[in-house]
Amino acid sequence: MKRWIAVLLIALSSGTASASPLPEWNNGGVRMDLSDDPDWAYALAEIKYLHDGSKAVVFVLMPSAAQQECRLGYSSYYRRVTFSVNGEAIRGGVRCSSSNGSKETHYVFWALSRQGVAFIVSALKASMSITVNHPLLTFELSAMGFTNAWDRLGGDDF
Repeated sequence: MKRWIAVLLIALSSGTASASPLPEWNNGGVRMDLSDDPDWAYALAEIKYLHDGSKAVVFVLMPSAAQQECRLGYSSYYRRVTFSVNGEAIRGGVRCSSSNGSKETHYVFWALSRQGVAFIVSALKASMSITVNHPLLTFELSAMGFTNAWDRLGGDDF
């Protein structure tokens, strides 16, 4: 019996060791590599303070080097967009932005309502990862370490 348990533990541990670990949230953000997709380099999620002093999770999609121009109807002007987190539709805002005046552009999107922010935060707290579906891309985002990062920045004061 002990031998079978040892064999089972070895088999289970070898199966999980081959899976790539999800990155952890640190310093208020997490970056997910998207290099398997020719159009995208990475997705980033960050905890940001908004102009009204509340916190939100802001998503950033960084195109690959070949796709560095704002496209698909997005510009530096704010637009409304609907995206989903774990299948729940969220009204949001989106804009195309550049880093420090460079030609490298990226897409920034966020929930517009406190309810949307609360849903995203709850989803990140309740699981190991979430699925974000934006009209530009669907991607998985790690939730590992999110609760600690959120709490370090003041917790649930939406």
